[in-house]
Amino acid sequence: MGEITKLPDRKSSILLFMAEKYGMEADKFLDTLKNTVMKPDKEGRGATNEEIASFLLVAKEYDLNPWTKEIYAFPDKKRVGIIPIVSIDGWIKLVNRHPDYDGMEIEEASDIIQMEGAKLCPAWMRITIHHKSRSHPVILAEYLDEVYQPPRGGYPGPWQTHTKRMLRHKTIIQGARVAFGFSGIYDEDEAQRIIEAETESVSITMPKAISEKTKELPQPEKIQVITEEQRKRLFAIAGKAGKTHDEIKEYLSTHYNIQSTKDISVSIYDDLIAWAEQKPAHPDEGKITLKEVLTMIEQAKTVMALSQIEPFIDELSGSEKVSARMAYDKKMVELGKEDAQPF
Repeated sequence: MGEITKLPDRKSSILLFMAEKYGMEADKFLDTLKNTVMKPDKEGRGATNEEIASFLLVAKEYDLNPWTKEIYAFPDKKRVGIIPIVSIDGWIKLVNRHPDYDGMEIEEASDIIQMEGAKLCPAWMRITIHHKSRSHPVILAEYLDEVYQPPRGGYPGPWQTHTKRMLRHKTIIQGARVAFGFSGIYDEDEAQRIIEAETESVSITMPKAISEKTKELPQPEKIQVITEEQRKRLFAIAGKAGKTHDEIKEYLSTHYNIQSTKDISVSIYDDLIAWAEQKPAHPDEGKITLKEVLTMIEQAKTVMALSQIEPFIDELSGSEKVSARMAYDKKMVELGKEDAQPF
């Protein structure tokens, strides 16, 4: 075990408070936290003292347990901080223990639709949350076509295998926010969108000519690039076909030596759309087997990828479910040194 980096004195109070709450010594608590909940990223950068303190303050503020994954964190590289993520279990806990919570009802639309790659699902779900201190309940609807997440990496995830459950979870989370004012915490879909938005292309400006002789040289013809609307259309079509942003970038780099989608020329746009519409092969539908689940767990490289396997574990039963859960927990510990995104 490597040397443990202790938090500065000004941060130690929150560390001591959380360690004592879970019956652990401060050093052991910090070491375990760094190797499970807040792991190093793919470059080996571990969480800073400030990031750990920030995460613990959020966990303390909402009284959520990081060890049972009620709350965990992803790095926010753009703002040099953390993205606190609350699982559905954490959101339900926040709602049920709120002193003003007085029950909820969820209504489903009669209109049934099917997003590409997903199961049949109501077009919307509406939640009614009763608030003891208000004369009128909070009523809010979430629409499937606005919150649906396509497969990542070419493989089906919970939005494809448990479409209705995921829409119900999303509806409860948004209803809880509006009814009780929970802020500064996110669900996993929101965190993923934040991370993807942080992948920004760098525009390189060539230096201007520095001599009259250079000015006389013929200038290269300016290439017409696609518009922002065309760029968004490319991502939308690729997303429906199960392709991720990383796959698009890799395809552009390999086939056209283009490092940013903002540099795509109009001349190759139609060819890219044709490629984007091609769907990757998906695993056979039907009842999942223990062998398939164990293979998915073994191949998971990040906490996010691993967490998407939980619905498949729920489809198993008896000793198979127990075996899969043990493999899942073991993999969660192993990702302490291998995870590419959470820390």
